[in-house]
Amino acid sequence: MRGLSILFFAALLVVFVAGCSDDDCPTCPKNETPSLDYVGSVACGASGCHESKYQMFVESGHPFKLTAVTGNQGPVFPFDDEHLSGGVVSRDGPAPGNAWSSFAYVVGGYGWKARFIQPDGNVYTTGAQAQLNLWGNGPEWVPYRQGTTTLYDYSCFKCHTTGASSEGSWPQGTTGFGTFVFGGVQCEQCHGPGAQHASDPDLFAMRVDPSSDLCGECHTRDPQRRVVVKGGYVDHHEQYDELIHSPHAAVGCNACHDPHASVVYDDVALGSGVTTQCVTCHTGYDTNLNHNGVPECVDCHMPKTGKSARVTSNPYVADVGSHTFKIRTDAVGKSAMWTSDGLFLALDEFGRARITLDFACYSCHKDDQGVGGEYSQKSLAELSARAQDIHAGTQLTSK
Repeated sequence: MRGLSILFFAALLVVFVAGCSDDDCPTCPKNETPSLDYVGSVACGASGCHESKYQMFVESGHPFKLTAVTGNQGPVFPFDDEHLSGGVVSRDGPAPGNAWSSFAYVVGGYGWKARFIQPDGNVYTTGAQAQLNLWGNGPEWVPYRQGTTTLYDYSCFKCHTTGASSEGSWPQGTTGFGTFVFGGVQCEQCHGPGAQHASDPDLFAMRVDPSSDLCGECHTRDPQRRVVVKGGYVDHHEQYDELIHSPHAAVGCNACHDPHASVVYDDVALGSGVTTQCVTCHTGYDTNLNHNGVPECVDCHMPKTGKSARVTSNPYVADVGSHTFKIRTDAVGKSAMWTSDGLFLALDEFGRARITLDFACYSCHKDDQGVGGEYSQKSLAELSARAQDIHAGTQLTSK
């Protein structure tokens, strides 16, 4: 009797499994929800999916923020040194006196600079040739924290990688570094793990967050959203903090940028990193009336007040454009841009940072000591008098 009961229940089980064809049945293997894993940017760019977005993306700087060294071969970037960088690192080799096998990763190398990560997870800091500056007058080797030991841990790579975690450790046998899924800021860093979406795009949507807050997770430096100043220039990757202290705070990053495309190489890369021109919103402005057509809006309103790699031969021109936009028109120099301790951008009564006239004007004009650009010499007082009506004769309205 007992044997018959076992056979009966076994038969029922066979019938149940064999007859399980309901698409809504969660116990069927064919209906199991795929795990929330990462699949990589190449999967996103598969033919028939997001191919055009992917082709733009792989020419942008995001995926090259951290690139692995393979054997004795360094990273290859999408543009050559005629356009500032691309390939300089891979052609000329790593930090002088080293083979590529001495390194595990390159940080950057796409636009401003490159640093080198050793297999033990430490940044290369030996000697006077540890960082390669790319922006400006050709490649230049400079020291980086010479004589120190600098860990390339989660606090650094959380914004250089995809799927970063403070748990675990990517250099084998070490502790305290954290780990990540992919080097570089890949598609899934902004859109979330894509395995489910890849298995059924209609059923599983990806995250699409067009807010500036998403950009602000990495394009920031200070937890209190102050804009950090270092050595007399705005420190790099603070665009979000600058933006929220500007008149464009409510406009947002994606109103002017396509995050999938390159801004640095906008003239040659696929797509348009800058999607909106100033005059699209600020109608009626014409620099021809006052500057004979020489400057663009961004030359004055987005001067290079920030330093990532180096300052040019002109001390009023660093290498990162400002995102504060508003110009202060009184006759004061750049020290008035900072707080009294020189550590942060100063804010006015409306909580806005403002660009001083020396940064706004001396990339083109010379100061009263003859330092600056190639055009006429102007004192701050002269610039201030001119700045009061610099847009005179134009329609001072915006949408």
